[in-house]
Amino acid sequence: NSFSLESANRVISSAEQFDTEIARVGSSEVGLIDKDIRDVKKIPLPSHTGLGAQMAGMALEANRQAWKFDVTHANQCDYLIYDFDGHYHAHTDTFMDPKQTDCRKLTVLAFLNDDFEGGRLFLQVGYEKIYPPQSAGTVIVFPSFVLHGVEPVIKGIRRSVVTWLVGPWFK
Repeated sequence: NSFSLESANRVISSAEQFDTEIARVGSSEVGLIDKDIRDVKKIPLPSHTGLGAQMAGMALEANRQAWKFDVTHANQCDYLIYDFDGHYHAHTDTFMDPKQTDCRKLTVLAFLNDDFEGGRLFLQVGYEKIYPPQSAGTVIVFPSFVLHGVEPVIKGIRRSVVTWLVGPWFK
Protein backbone atom coordinates (compact mmCIF):
# COMPACT_ATOMS: atom_id res chain seq x y z
CA ASN A 1 0.00 0.00 0.00
CA SER A 2 2.52 2.53 -1.19
CA PHE A 3 0.04 5.09 -2.45
CA SER A 4 -3.67 5.83 -2.15
CA LEU A 5 -6.46 4.67 -4.45
CA GLU A 6 -7.14 8.35 -5.13
CA SER A 7 -3.56 8.75 -6.39
CA ALA A 8 -3.87 5.58 -8.49
CA ASN A 9 -7.11 6.85 -10.04
CA ARG A 10 -5.46 10.20 -10.86
CA VAL A 11 -2.64 8.37 -12.65
CA ILE A 12 -5.18 6.32 -14.63
CA SER A 13 -7.20 9.42 -15.59
CA SER A 14 -4.21 11.46 -16.70
CA ALA A 15 -2.33 8.65 -18.49
CA GLU A 16 -5.30 7.44 -20.49
CA GLN A 17 -5.68 10.82 -22.18
CA PHE A 18 -2.68 9.89 -24.33
CA ASP A 19 -2.43 7.51 -27.27
CA THR A 20 -1.23 3.99 -26.55
CA GLU A 21 1.30 1.96 -28.46
CA ILE A 22 1.73 -1.79 -28.64
CA ALA A 23 4.44 -2.90 -26.23
CA ARG A 24 7.31 -4.80 -27.81
CA VAL A 25 9.27 -7.84 -26.71
CA GLY A 26 12.83 -6.70 -26.07
CA SER A 27 13.93 -3.10 -26.45
CA SER A 28 11.32 -0.39 -27.06
CA GLU A 29 13.08 0.78 -30.22
CA VAL A 30 13.91 -2.44 -32.04
CA GLY A 31 12.02 -5.17 -30.19
CA LEU A 32 9.46 -7.43 -31.81
CA ILE A 33 5.71 -7.12 -31.68
CA ASP A 34 4.55 -10.64 -30.86
CA LYS A 35 1.16 -10.82 -29.17
CA ASP A 36 1.62 -14.54 -28.49
CA ILE A 37 4.42 -13.60 -26.08
CA ARG A 38 3.32 -10.14 -24.91
CA ASP A 39 -0.11 -8.60 -25.43
CA VAL A 40 -0.18 -5.23 -23.68
CA LYS A 41 -0.49 -1.56 -24.61
CA LYS A 42 1.72 1.09 -23.09
CA ILE A 43 2.05 4.83 -22.67
CA PRO A 44 5.55 6.16 -21.93
CA LEU A 45 5.73 8.27 -18.75
CA PRO A 46 8.56 10.44 -17.42
CA SER A 47 10.87 8.57 -15.06
CA HIS A 48 12.24 11.74 -13.44
CA THR A 49 8.97 13.28 -12.16
CA GLY A 50 5.62 12.18 -10.76
CA LEU A 51 4.92 8.53 -10.12
CA GLY A 52 8.04 7.42 -12.04
CA ALA A 53 10.28 9.41 -9.69
CA GLN A 54 8.32 8.26 -6.63
CA MET A 55 8.74 4.61 -7.69
CA ALA A 56 12.46 5.13 -8.35
CA GLY A 57 12.82 6.49 -4.82
CA MET A 58 11.07 3.42 -3.39
CA ALA A 59 13.37 1.18 -5.41
CA LEU A 60 16.47 3.02 -4.21
CA GLU A 61 15.40 2.42 -0.61
CA ALA A 62 14.61 -1.27 -1.30
CA ASN A 63 18.00 -1.61 -3.00
CA ARG A 64 19.75 -0.02 -0.01
CA GLN A 65 18.06 -2.48 2.33
CA ALA A 66 18.17 -5.67 0.28
CA TRP A 67 20.61 -5.85 -2.63
CA LYS A 68 23.02 -2.90 -2.69
CA PHE A 69 23.31 -3.07 -6.50
CA ASP A 70 25.28 -0.32 -8.20
CA VAL A 71 22.38 1.67 -9.70
CA THR A 72 22.66 5.09 -11.28
CA HIS A 73 19.19 6.13 -12.51
CA ALA A 74 15.75 5.12 -13.76
CA ASN A 75 15.84 4.97 -17.53
CA GLN A 76 12.26 4.22 -18.56
CA CYS A 77 8.75 4.34 -17.13
CA ASP A 78 5.64 2.91 -18.80
CA TYR A 79 1.93 2.92 -18.02
CA LEU A 80 0.67 -0.55 -18.98
CA ILE A 81 -2.83 -1.58 -20.06
CA TYR A 82 -3.72 -5.27 -20.19
CA ASP A 83 -7.12 -5.70 -21.90
CA PHE A 84 -9.02 -9.00 -22.11
CA ASP A 85 -6.49 -11.83 -22.70
CA GLY A 86 -3.60 -9.37 -22.19
CA HIS A 87 -0.56 -11.23 -20.86
CA TYR A 88 3.22 -11.46 -20.85
CA HIS A 89 4.89 -14.88 -20.81
CA ALA A 90 7.70 -15.54 -18.34
CA HIS A 91 10.71 -13.35 -19.10
CA THR A 92 13.48 -11.32 -17.51
CA ASP A 93 13.96 -7.56 -17.86
CA THR A 94 17.77 -7.62 -17.99
CA PHE A 95 19.12 -7.57 -21.56
CA MET A 96 22.54 -8.88 -22.49
CA ASP A 97 23.44 -6.32 -25.14
CA PRO A 98 27.18 -5.66 -25.41
CA LYS A 99 26.47 -2.34 -27.17
CA GLN A 100 24.89 -0.98 -23.98
CA THR A 101 26.98 0.53 -21.19
CA ASP A 102 24.48 -0.30 -18.46
CA CYS A 103 21.76 -2.84 -17.72
CA ARG A 104 18.46 -3.04 -15.91
CA LYS A 105 19.02 -4.10 -12.33
CA LEU A 106 15.72 -3.46 -10.54
CA THR A 107 12.15 -3.72 -11.78
CA VAL A 108 9.60 -1.57 -9.94
CA LEU A 109 5.90 -2.27 -10.50
CA ALA A 110 2.95 -0.25 -9.19
CA PHE A 111 -0.51 -1.82 -9.27
CA LEU A 112 -3.11 0.85 -10.06
CA ASN A 113 -6.31 -1.19 -9.92
CA ASP A 114 -7.61 -4.55 -8.82
CA ASP A 115 -11.10 -4.58 -10.35
CA PHE A 116 -10.24 -7.25 -12.93
CA GLU A 117 -9.84 -11.03 -12.97
CA GLY A 118 -6.75 -12.95 -13.99
CA GLY A 119 -3.79 -10.81 -14.95
CA ARG A 120 -1.76 -11.87 -11.93
CA LEU A 121 1.94 -11.07 -11.84
CA PHE A 122 4.08 -14.05 -10.92
CA LEU A 123 7.73 -14.42 -10.04
CA GLN A 124 9.05 -17.81 -11.08
CA VAL A 125 11.63 -19.85 -9.20
CA GLY A 126 12.21 -23.13 -11.01
CA TYR A 127 8.73 -24.51 -11.68
CA GLU A 128 7.17 -22.64 -8.76
CA LYS A 129 5.21 -19.44 -9.33
CA ILE A 130 5.15 -16.92 -6.50
CA TYR A 131 2.34 -14.36 -6.44
CA PRO A 132 3.25 -11.21 -4.46
CA PRO A 133 0.54 -8.90 -3.06
CA GLN A 134 -1.17 -7.09 -5.94
CA SER A 135 -3.87 -4.83 -4.57
CA ALA A 136 -4.32 -1.33 -5.98
CA GLY A 137 -1.70 1.03 -4.53
CA THR A 138 0.89 -1.70 -3.95
CA VAL A 139 4.42 -1.32 -5.30
CA ILE A 140 6.85 -4.21 -5.56
CA VAL A 141 10.56 -4.15 -6.34
CA PHE A 142 12.57 -7.14 -7.52
CA PRO A 143 15.86 -7.80 -9.35
CA SER A 144 15.31 -7.48 -13.10
CA PHE A 145 16.99 -10.84 -13.75
CA VAL A 146 14.22 -12.69 -11.88
CA LEU A 147 11.95 -14.67 -14.22
CA HIS A 148 8.43 -13.22 -14.09
CA GLY A 149 5.28 -12.76 -16.16
CA VAL A 150 1.62 -11.74 -16.21
CA GLU A 151 -1.14 -14.32 -16.61
CA PRO A 152 -3.95 -13.56 -19.10
CA VAL A 153 -6.66 -11.12 -18.01
CA ILE A 154 -10.01 -12.91 -18.13
CA LYS A 155 -12.29 -10.02 -17.12
CA GLY A 156 -11.82 -6.25 -16.95
CA ILE A 157 -8.67 -4.24 -17.60
CA ARG A 158 -5.42 -4.44 -15.61
CA ARG A 159 -3.52 -1.15 -15.20
CA SER A 160 -0.03 -0.76 -13.79
CA VAL A 161 3.12 1.32 -14.07
CA VAL A 162 6.61 -0.12 -14.42
CA THR A 163 10.00 1.53 -14.18
CA TRP A 164 13.53 0.20 -14.12
CA LEU A 165 16.66 1.22 -12.27
CA VAL A 166 19.82 0.69 -14.24
CA GLY A 167 23.53 0.81 -13.62
CA PRO A 168 26.83 -0.52 -14.91
CA TRP A 169 26.96 -4.18 -15.89
CA PHE A 170 27.05 -6.69 -13.03
CA LYS A 171 30.57 -7.80 -12.13
